Amino acid sequence: MILVSQIYDTLLSYARKDKRGLSFSPDDFNNAVVQVNQRIFRLNYKRYEESKLSMDETDSFKIVGYPLHPIALDANGIGALPSDYFHLVGDPFYFHSTEGRRKIDLITSLEHGQREMDYFTKATVLYPTCFMGYGTASGDMSLYVTPKTCTPVYIDYLRQVNTPYLDYYISDLTMQLTYMAQGATVAMPLGCTSRSGVVGPANVVSITKDFEFHEHDIPQIINLLLEAVGISLPDNDLVTISNSNEPKIEQG
Repeated sequence: MILVSQIYDTLLSYARKDKRGLSFSPDDFNNAVVQVNQRIFRLNYKRYEESKLSMDETDSFKIVGYPLHPIALDANGIGALPSDYFHLVGDPFYFHSTEGRRKIDLITSLEHGQREMDYFTKATVLYPTCFMGYGTASGDMSLYVTPKTCTPVYIDYLRQVNTPYLDYYISDLTMQLTYMAQGATVAMPLGCTSRSGVVGPANVVSITKDFEFHEHDIPQIINLLLEAVGISLPDNDLVTISNSNEPKIEQG
C-alpha cells in the first residue's frame, strides 16, 4: 500500500519546480488520479501471471469464490456477478449432489443457442454451460447458466482496483491543509473546515483511500500524474523519476 498523501506531497514538490507553487490542489489531484490509477492497474493486468513476480503484482486483487462467495441463480438461471468484478480467472463451477465439483463451460451466447438445439451438445447437470450478459433485473454483469438448477455457482476473479482519494481539512486562518488518514475519525479543531464543508470543532470520518499498488510503483505513479496534469520538468528530474510507462516487473 502507498499513502495517497505521500504521492500528493511528492507531486507538489515537482509542481513547485515547475513554478506552480500550491496551485495544484488536493481536488485537482483527486480528479487526475482516477485515470492514472486505472491506467497502472490495466498495465499490470496485461502482464497477469506471465511470471511469479507479475502474479505478485495482481494477485492481491484476486478473489477466490469458494466457499465464501457463492453466486445464487434466480428462477431463470441468472446470477449477478460481484459489483467489483473485473475479469474471470478460470472457469465457473458448482457442486453436483452426487458427482461433486463440476466445471461450468463458459461459452458465447451464440454457441449456447447452437448447442441447445442439438440433443448431443445441450447442457446437462453434469456438463453445464454458461455465458455472460447484463442481467435483466439488476443491470449488473451476470452469468446465464444452463441448466438453471446448477446453483450456487462459484468463480475466482480479479476485482476492480479501489480509486485513491485524499481527504483533508483546512485551517480557516492560515489555509494550511491537514491530511486525514484512511479509516480514521478525526477530531477537527475549532477554526477549521473539512473538505466536505463541516465546520470545527467536529469529529469527521475520513474518506481517504490509499493506493493499492507496491512501493516500486511510486515512480510510475508520479510519472503518469505529471503527464496527466501537464507539469514539465528539467531533464535531470525526468531521469530521476523514470520516464518509463511500463510497470517495473522482472520477467522470470
